[in-house]
Amino acid sequence: MLRIIRLGSFLKCKHLESYSALRPFMSESFQCKDAWNRRFNDRILKKVKLNELFYDLDNKFNQVGKVSAVDVDIFTNAINDDSHLEELDEIIHRFRLTSEAGKILDSTHHGFIRAFLSHGDSDELLRILNDRLNYGIFPDDYCTILLMDHFIKENNFTKAAKIATLQMLQEDFNNPIIKFLSLYSCHKYLLEPGTWEKEEQAKEDTKNNEDDEEEIRVRVGFIRNPYFDDHFDLTEPYSLIEKNLLAVTEGKVNESVKKLEQILIDKQCTNYEEWEKKREEVLLAELEEIKRLERIENVKTTKEELAKKEQELFFFDIEDQLDLKIENKRVRYPPKWLGKKKKKRPDTAEYVPPEVNTRRMQ
Repeated sequence: MLRIIRLGSFLKCKHLESYSALRPFMSESFQCKDAWNRRFNDRILKKVKLNELFYDLDNKFNQVGKVSAVDVDIFTNAINDDSHLEELDEIIHRFRLTSEAGKILDSTHHGFIRAFLSHGDSDELLRILNDRLNYGIFPDDYCTILLMDHFIKENNFTKAAKIATLQMLQEDFNNPIIKFLSLYSCHKYLLEPGTWEKEEQAKEDTKNNEDDEEEIRVRVGFIRNPYFDDHFDLTEPYSLIEKNLLAVTEGKVNESVKKLEQILIDKQCTNYEEWEKKREEVLLAELEEIKRLERIENVKTTKEELAKKEQELFFFDIEDQLDLKIENKRVRYPPKWLGKKKKKRPDTAEYVPPEVNTRRMQ
């Protein structure tokens, strides 16, 4: 009877084996590996030497304080192993703190995520995705599905649920595959909860506190042998809503995948081609801007040199003008105040010195 009731949650499955077959995984073609690897046929990425490019970017950061978005994009998409992931982390972080951060290309987000997912540490990737202020890496719909599918296949539902929370923070569940994959990931996580970083730290602190405390013994009453019928005794919400909601969710995921997967694959392959064109257009525009600034600087230098030569050739003709300019450039100070002038005594003929009057009196 119990098995019959349990089987009632698999109305669409007919038998238990079909339940495991319903696990909502994307097909292998969803990886778009061939289309992604074709980026190395691009004439720009083909010529990139990552060590030299990193030193150039580092020098620009130190001397100018910023680098161009297309240079960061080229460095990101040229990575094909784990030897430059630390440099990529540094470049993206420093770029995020510059005024050019708003010009980041869509292919940079995608290339960063695929580089760390394929060659790096998934814990580091999740740390960076959660630190949006200092890195500013946001997965698009394709990358969100790619990440959740990757962690689900590894049976790491904690990390899959973390990707779902990123989408929740963006408040964007317009894509049905993302919506149901997120629901599935969170459901599986709640059935067997893993530990998040803060929980792990809290448990460690609690353990340390418990070690410092003395052992306390408490007298308890009589304990009966437990009995659980695995059906009518169910009280936990996880147990009450587990095989039916999960089965419905998996069915919804498979339904949406069957309908939209090929559309997403075709769109992503088209995006790869458009990103190559966009990268080349932005790079050419940047080079044109550099050339324009160089021409302006050259014209300015030439004008200064011509003015200097003209001054030398026509020195005697414009000597008076030069003297006048020099005169005008002199700093004219106001006259210095020497104090109040004393009033002169009136000079009259009747004035007789005191000595003369004294002699007369004698």
